[in-house]
Order: sequence, then structure tokens, then C-alpha cells
Amino acid sequence: MAGAPLGTASNARQTSRERASLLGALAAGRGWGLVVCVVVGLSIWRAAFVVAGVDPDSDAYGHHTIARQILVDPRDLTVHWVWLPFFHYAQAAAIALGGTLQSVRLFNVVLAAATPLLLYALMRRHRTTDPAQGLDGAPTIAAALAAVSPIAMQMGTTGQTEPLFAALVASTLALLSWARHGLAALALTVAVLLRYEAWAVPPAIAAFLLLARVPWVRARLSPTERASLEGAGARAWLPVVAPLVAIFVWAAIRRGVDGGWFRFLHQTREFATGALGAKSSFALGPAQVLEDLGKYAIKVPWRVVGYPILLVPFGVWRTLRREGLRFFVVFGALLAFVTLTWMLRSSLGLDRHFVVIVPFYAAMIANGIVAVAEGIDHGFRKPTGASVHAFAASGAARAAVIFGLAVAVLGDGWSILRVWMRDWENASLGAWPDRREIAARVRDVDGIVFCDEPTVEILSGLDRHRFDRRQLTHKNAPGWVHDALATGKPVFVATWAVHLKKLGVSGPILARSPGSSGDSGFVLMRVDATR
Repeated sequence: MAGAPLGTASNARQTSRERASLLGALAAGRGWGLVVCVVVGLSIWRAAFVVAGVDPDSDAYGHHTIARQILVDPRDLTVHWVWLPFFHYAQAAAIALGGTLQSVRLFNVVLAAATPLLLYALMRRHRTTDPAQGLDGAPTIAAALAAVSPIAMQMGTTGQTEPLFAALVASTLALLSWARHGLAALALTVAVLLRYEAWAVPPAIAAFLLLARVPWVRARLSPTERASLEGAGARAWLPVVAPLVAIFVWAAIRRGVDGGWFRFLHQTREFATGALGAKSSFALGPAQVLEDLGKYAIKVPWRVVGYPILLVPFGVWRTLRREGLRFFVVFGALLAFVTLTWMLRSSLGLDRHFVVIVPFYAAMIANGIVAVAEGIDHGFRKPTGASVHAFAASGAARAAVIFGLAVAVLGDGWSILRVWMRDWENASLGAWPDRREIAARVRDVDGIVFCDEPTVEILSGLDRHRFDRRQLTHKNAPGWVHDALATGKPVFVATWAVHLKKLGVSGPILARSPGSSGDSGFVLMRVDATR
């Protein structure tokens, strides 16, 4: 089959490039608008969810009561338990200004919206600073997919740390891309005092900086990465040094309380292994090791994303090439960290640990879509040569594949999201019936309430000064209750029935949670002053 004349083919290629550039620019503009519309719509949905029901995540109540306790005694570092301090101090400041757990949840509604927008801006920048690679639909698809992620959506309705953490990691990468090394160091310093997963990021950035010194690697960095390093000098190491200093400062402060360096890490693992009943994957045999290796790389993404996860292998190389080595190394380190801590049983292996990695998988899936389309594009051109018809057919096929796969991927994501949010809504509306009952009865009492169950305290809606939230299983707990009785007024105890048995004080039982008896469920007891 004879091809078109050389001049015609050359003109066809030029026209194809011009159209691609024009359509790419238009798509980028429309893409930003589409992402904003998706993010705003989902934010409204999350806000409505927050207003309609209670937080189904029990840890959110724990964080909030710790923040309330900080206002009672800011010097008590044991109140943080095995958690890092930033989230507690930030909430304490909000509480001092009148904030509540609902305030935290609504703030997380906004933070959950920030991550997809930051992902879009970051991926878009990588394309505008590398004109030779051209524009594509990957930023729009990735941002929309990250926005409809059901696990990110759920966490965006809670008072948990994940939305802030994901936004901080995305902010760090975006700031580094814009060569704002000082601000990136600040964002990452906050992150390492928020969640342990962030501890993997400074070493990952250090590894990137060292690799970037190798001429062969530096020549293959994206233009954005090279530009961010030019003239940076020692400032490029700020996001490594500042977070590590913060980690060691916190460890030094805790050393005086815990009696040793990083003892809180040992406490974290002891809690996790105690709850899970195993020391590590390696103690459970090779089959368990293989299964746990794939937990956060395959199993959780499959549950969260569904069939679109099959596009990840097609997008790995393109993500490395287009989003850059730093993007890949940082998210790879986070994935490795959550996998390793799960295998060592230093974490509970919860699905929500995947939230920070959602943008990584969204980017790989989006790039996988474009990579498949490019393969089909090349397939159309190869047998037909450089004819006008070949360029027209390949361009049409490429656009159709990208559009079709994007619609399929986002449609599947929307279907999964609806199922997850329906279950989440049911969990919220039906959450804590036993604790709600006790919380409602606590509102009717007049006096100090000893309560070591955070959900009861927060669901009661009472002023924080009404509660003594120290652990009632502590050996000194009976003394605390008797000291409170020195005022001559009765005090009240709202706790688990089994805790009440260990407490060793007596009084009339004012309420029991529905269906409880003996040592089960929750109780509210009045303790009268002795004369």
C-alpha cells in the first residue's frame, strides 16, 4: 500500500502535534475544572455525613480526649501513649478556642479535598516543564481517582490523622517540585510528629539526593527535578535534616518519661503484637510472609480500587518517567514502611494506613491508561506508515482509549465508593449504642465524672472540666476517687463494668448499657461521700 507523499506526511505530523498541543492545553484547563467540581461535590457529601452522624472511628475520640487532657496538664507526656504529639497539641489549641471533635472532622473534610488538588498540580507541573513529553490526561484522571477513593473518603469524615498526613506528604512533594525546600522541610517536620510512616520519607529524600549526584541518574531526572535542585546547595537537605532533628528532640523529651530512648516505639509494637497475637510474619511461615508482602501492595488496593488496579503494571514505568524519581522513591518508601511494620506486627495492619499511598496508585493507574492508549496509537501507525489517515486513525484511537478507560475506571471507583459510604453511614448511625446510652445518662448527673472511655466523654457533649479521664485500672485510682469525695459532694464513675470491678469502690448503679450484665458492658455509678 503506497503511503502519502513525504510532504503530506510531514504536514500531517505537524498538524497532529499542533492539534495534540491545542487539545492538551484545552484538556488541561477543563481537567482542572473537572477535578475542582469532583472535589467540591465530594466535600459537600463528606460535610453532610459529618453533620448527620457520629464518628465511627474510636481512635478519633481517643485523640480528642488526649487533647482535652493536655489542657489540664500540658507537662504530662504519658498522655500521648504510643502516639506522636502534633495532632494532640493542634487539637488542644483548637479546643482552647472552642473547637470540638465535630470541628476536627469538618476540618478533615477540607484536608481530604486538598490531596487530589495537590496531586493534580504536581503532575500538571511535571508536564508543563517538559514540553517534549507533551500534555496528557493523566493528571486529571489521577486526581479524580484519588478524590473518589473510598478509604480516603471515609477518613475524610473522621477526626483521624490520615487526611492531614496525606495532605502533608503531597504538600512536601509539591513544595520540593517548586524548589521551596524550607517550606517542604516544615511540612515534613510536622508529618514526622504526626505519624510514624512519615519517618520513611527523610531517608527516601536523602537517597534521592545522593542518587541525583550520579551523572547517569541526574541526566535522566525529569526537568522539574533538575530545576528544583539547581542552585539549591545545602538547602536541598533541609527536608532531611529538620525532620530527623524533630524526631530526636521528641525522643529525648520522651526519654525522661519512658526511661529510655525510643521506648514509645517498643510500646507501640507491644500493643500491636498483643492485639494480634503474633510477633511477626516470619514466625508464621513462608506462606504468611508472601501474603503480608502483598497486603498493602496488592490486597488493600484491590479492595479499595477494584479492577482498575490491573492497570498499575502498565503505568509503573511511565509514572517513574513522568512524575520523576523523587515522587516514586518517596511513595515507594511509604509503601515499604507500612508493609514492613505490618510484617513485624508493629502496626495493626489497618486499611486506613493506605490513605497516604492512594495518590501513588492513582498516578500509576492514570499513567497506565495513557500508556495503553500510546501502545494502541503506535500500533495503528506502524502498519500504515506516516500517512494522513494513519495519524488521524491513531489519534482518534488514542483519545477513545483514554476516554473509555478513564470513564470505566472512574465509574468503577464511584460504584465502590457508594458501597463503602453506605456501609460507613450505617456504621455511623448505629455506632456505639451502649456508650450513647451511658453518655445520655451522664448528662443528667451533677458532679465530677471519672470516665476512662473517650467515646462516652465526647458523646456526652459535656464541658471538658466535668471529667477526670485518668485510667480507672491504675493502682492509685481508688485514691483519686476518694480525694474527689473530700468536697463532700458525690462523684460519678462511667466506665466498663470490668474496670469498675477492679476499681474497688461501691455505690448505687445509675445505669447500665443495654443488654449488659455482670462484668460486661458499661455502667454509670454514683459514689457518695462518707460522713
